[in-house]
Amino acid sequence: MSGRLVPRFVAVGLLAVSLLTGPSAVAVDPRTNSSTNGLQACDEYSSASYVSNTCLSGALSALNAARANEGLGRFLLPSNFRSLSVPQQMFVLVNIERVDRGLWPVFGESSRLNQVGAASGASGMDILPCNSCWAAANWAGTLNAFWSHFLWMYDDGPGGPNGSDPWGHRHNILVNNFPGPLLMGAGTGRNGTGEVFEGADTSDRADVLTWTYESAYFTPIHTPTLHVPLSTNVIQIQLKGHSHTTVKLQVWNGSVWSTLANYVTPGTAAAAALWTKSVALHRGRYRIAAMGNTRYTRVISGTVTVL
Repeated sequence: MSGRLVPRFVAVGLLAVSLLTGPSAVAVDPRTNSSTNGLQACDEYSSASYVSNTCLSGALSALNAARANEGLGRFLLPSNFRSLSVPQQMFVLVNIERVDRGLWPVFGESSRLNQVGAASGASGMDILPCNSCWAAANWAGTLNAFWSHFLWMYDDGPGGPNGSDPWGHRHNILVNNFPGPLLMGAGTGRNGTGEVFEGADTSDRADVLTWTYESAYFTPIHTPTLHVPLSTNVIQIQLKGHSHTTVKLQVWNGSVWSTLANYVTPGTAAAAALWTKSVALHRGRYRIAAMGNTRYTRVISGTVTVL
């Protein structure tokens, strides 16, 4: 695997503006690199966007095993993934990683930034999209979207090919201190794949793909259910098909929903979870929401009224 990654983190920031800090957003580095077992089903040196059943199964197996080590649920791809170009596939893979960790998604993919990513892939080195700006860049000597993404996210730690800056590429993907709007680009060239991120990007347009558009192609996560047993001060919240995220128990105070308690789901530890919370219940309306993960954002349980 030596020589596939550029062992340096490239991020330049000279501005102090409101930052892209998501709610409860903590992206902890893995303790060890993850095995690439399964990825061998994909041709790492093919830039074709076509994804065979064998490649898809192997790639998801490797990603799910790596994510399980972090308490994350299964890697769920949108239904149109196979019809996307490699740069668009890279955009989707990045945002799934971000939102499943409670980070704000990259707003969109820019054709200009895609050109920068392609230039990086052709040159075999990181190329920043701008000077003296909020930017980060990754390069890998592979051409397949799954391979490049996995090497950056899960095989970038101590003892790996990026030994001089462990998890530097991963930090770029999960960057959480760039001002918005955050855009990205990706592309392939004869020497590999390039990926670039730019914060405070008001000059580029998300003219390739936006996360708002792409989110419609994900299978909806089950809406959590909320139950208040009669004559008790215990609220029970049933979650199904969830990933690792933070859910919030909220009460309506007449003008806004106020959060009473937070619960971090166990992610892949269980297909379903029951959260039992003892609270002093008063008359009013209660609900749950999970604002730290866009698979749950604004997906809210039915309200329960306590009389």
